[in-house]
Amino acid sequence: MSEDHILDRFFNSMQGCRTDIVRECLTEDAIVWHSFDRVAMTPDDVVKSWEAIAARYTETSVTDIRRQTTPTGFVQQHLFVVRAGDGPRKAWPVCVVVQIADGRIARLDEYIDLSGGFEPAEGDLVTPGL
Repeated sequence: MSEDHILDRFFNSMQGCRTDIVRECLTEDAIVWHSFDRVAMTPDDVVKSWEAIAARYTETSVTDIRRQTTPTGFVQQHLFVVRAGDGPRKAWPVCVVVQIADGRIARLDEYIDLSGGFEPAEGDLVTPGL
């Protein structure tokens, strides 16, 4: 990952709940939409979501990133990994479709199947064959 890439900065801001970076990555009128609840979130909603994630999980990361440029932004596939306290890690495959405006995220559509979560073994977070 390159911290210079807007998507890396955005997702890395979950670690330590860096809501200032979240806001820097999003346009003022950005929309973040989730497939699992069909809710369109504003930047303020995203900050509240990041805070809720930080309160619930002691570890968060995005790994196994595969990203392709599109005419309006990017499509990215990754694993979202969390750990609550000393418990096991959980991971979910995610796909995001991102539109960029003036170097910032204007829209991010997140496709995640929450029922597809799994407990990866330590060191086992890369999709075979990639």
